[in-house]
Amino acid sequence: MNKDGWKYSKKRLSKHEFCAAIINPKKVICICGKKVKLNRKWDEDYLNRHANGNGCKRKIGQQTILCFFNTTNFDESGDISSEEEYNSDICDNMDDDDIITVDSNDNNNNDLDDILSSEDENIQLTIKNTRKRIPCPGLRSQKIRYYIERTPAQVGGTRRIEIIGKELFPSLFSDKFTRKKLNTSQKRKLNRQIFSEAEWKIDREGYCVRAKNCNATIWNIIKDKDTTKDSNLWITIANKGLNGAFDNVDTFKGLCAVMCQVINRKEEGKEMRNLQYSEEFTNFLIVLGTVSPRALELFRQNLVGRSIQNIRKLRANSSDTLINPDLCFENVARFKRFLDKINYKGPIAAMSDNTKLKPSLRYSSRLGCIIGSILSNEETKIQEYNDIPRIINSIKDKKAIANYVRVYILQTIFFNI
Repeated sequence: MNKDGWKYSKKRLSKHEFCAAIINPKKVICICGKKVKLNRKWDEDYLNRHANGNGCKRKIGQQTILCFFNTTNFDESGDISSEEEYNSDICDNMDDDDIITVDSNDNNNNDLDDILSSEDENIQLTIKNTRKRIPCPGLRSQKIRYYIERTPAQVGGTRRIEIIGKELFPSLFSDKFTRKKLNTSQKRKLNRQIFSEAEWKIDREGYCVRAKNCNATIWNIIKDKDTTKDSNLWITIANKGLNGAFDNVDTFKGLCAVMCQVINRKEEGKEMRNLQYSEEFTNFLIVLGTVSPRALELFRQNLVGRSIQNIRKLRANSSDTLINPDLCFENVARFKRFLDKINYKGPIAAMSDNTKLKPSLRYSSRLGCIIGSILSNEETKIQEYNDIPRIINSIKDKKAIANYVRVYILQTIFFNI
């Protein structure tokens, strides 16, 4: 007998000579291929009656292919009736007329999120580089253990049973919900809806909380050397990231963060405005746009990134924008700080250009002075409105209107581009 004193069990039934596969605790497939409904969970009595009766074709040699495999779970969603189409180990400890107990999300339990997000305090899972099944530890901690001990629920994260029941059977419950009004078929339908809405299930034997579809095992398919053939790319990336392989690759981390934002907004049907870009990833996009605007646009079409217009606007509002047009130490220092941000260690190109100007004078709100002259910014600084005509007349009297401008450019060099 098992620990509950019930001699029938899944292990015992799976070893039965006439059992080819188990659909659920009260339904199996005979070796002849026919489905047999049991009178009690894991009880082989009805299976024996079927096998020894005239309806079983095992005696004439017609057997299902399932009897040649060590299969203990079977799922044929197209053949199973709608009343039994949900298959869960939750029903292992339930009778036909039982209703799943739930820990609904309407309880306003402020501690529940903290409990279920607790870190694992009792178990450490050592993942070896082998392609084998390994036990899934579930979500466990001392707080979760206390939660499991105090709650009678089997699943959680769903609406209250009364709300679901009234929604499924409005003609039965116009006022108050009561389980006594439901027959066995209606209770199965209610259980199926409760289970479909549940977010997690409680594993009392393991004292942990699991996803409702968790089968208590996970595949470890990460290998040491060959990570391109048999292993899953995302598991490999996740494993490398957890081991610190990308700690110094800030641009890649910034790209991944923005990609996650894009996917989440697509799933929620939201617009792609006001995405949050890391400073390192933004600097990468700025350099890429400087090298080739077409390359930046191609990058954006295939992945994600700022547009060239957004980068120009960002430059104009940036604290690194040049506020002194003269060739001075501060401007060179700004360029050096930018190189440090993008971790550039290569050569630098210095260029100059002499361009003829159309003689004119105008006020620059950014520099706060009159531009278009050969005088320094300090000599043409505007403190109040009356300074404008006075400084303009001074420039004209000194014949200091500029006809040429010399521009100095410092640029990074990328080879093979």
